[in-house]
Amino acid sequence: MTYLNIKPLNEISKDILSNKLIKGRLLRFIVLGDSHVIYNTDSYLEKNAFLYNKILMKINDRIESSYFKPDFIIHGGDVVNNGNDELSFKLFYKLTYDELIHKGIPVFVSIGNHNYDILKTESNTKNFHKFIGNTRGDICIPGTKVRYIYLNTHYCFESIDSKPIIYSYFSQKKNEDIDLLKKMNPNNIYLIDFHNTFRMKGINDSLPQTDYHYLQEIQKNLFRNSVNPNAKIGAIFSHHMHTMMQCKFNVNSCNKDVPFLISGKGGNCNINNSYGSYYEIILDMITNSIKCNQIIIS
Repeated sequence: MTYLNIKPLNEISKDILSNKLIKGRLLRFIVLGDSHVIYNTDSYLEKNAFLYNKILMKINDRIESSYFKPDFIIHGGDVVNNGNDELSFKLFYKLTYDELIHKGIPVFVSIGNHNYDILKTESNTKNFHKFIGNTRGDICIPGTKVRYIYLNTHYCFESIDSKPIIYSYFSQKKNEDIDLLKKMNPNNIYLIDFHNTFRMKGINDSLPQTDYHYLQEIQKNLFRNSVNPNAKIGAIFSHHMHTMMQCKFNVNSCNKDVPFLISGKGGNCNINNSYGSYYEIILDMITNSIKCNQIIIS
C-alpha cells in the first residue's frame, strides 16, 4: 500500500465532484456508516473489512447494471475500529479507493468516536486527517443548489458535572461545527451528516438518557437553535448505533418533519447475526423530498 502517499479521501472526492455537473431535478447518493475496518496480519480480510468490501462490491454491481448510479457517497464515520491503528486506516483507504474513488465516485467521510486516537493524553485525529482529511466541511454539489454539511461530533473521555464518563458534543468554537449551521443560506437545500445520533422519544430511546451513543438534549437544542430558520433541509443523517432507522425530526418552523436516518450497518460484525446495509437516496430538488431504499447484504 505504498501508493497511499496521495491526497486524503475527502480531498480527492472534492476534486472529483468539482468536475461533475448534476443535470435534472434528481440528486442520487448513498449513505452508510460504521464499517469498523480492522487490519488483519493474515493475507485475508477480517470479518468487518470483508463485509465492508462486500458492500462496496454490491454498490458497484448496482452501478454497472444501472440499478442505481450515485452522484456521491456519504460515509458517516467509524471507518476503522481503532483510531490509533494506522494499518486499519490504510486498509479502509485501499478498499474505498479501489472500489469507488478510483472509478470516479466521490466518498465523503465524517469522523466517528472510533476514529479518534484515544490512547493519547488528549484524543486526537492524526490518522483521520492523514488518510481521510478534514473532520468537518460544507461542500457545494455542482450544478445544483444543494450543499452537503458534515460535522464533527467531538468526544470527551472525562467525567464533567453530571455528564457520563464518555460523552459527545458539537464544537461551538468559531468557524467549527455550529458556525457551519449558522451560515446556512436560505437559497440552498442542505444535507447534514454527523456520527452521533439524537435521542428520539419512542423511536431509538432504548438506551439510558446519558448513554454516549446519544447527543444530549442540550446538544439537540444547540443544533436546532443554530440552524438558520429560513434554510431548507433535505435530510439529516447520523450513525453510531449499529442499526438502520428512518424517522422525522422537527428542527424549526421552516423545517418540520425533516427526514432523519440512522445508518450504522456499514460493516460492523460485532453483533450476532449481523448484516451489512446502506441507503440509496434520491432527492427531488424541486419539491425538496426524498425517496429512500434500504439495501441489505447478508
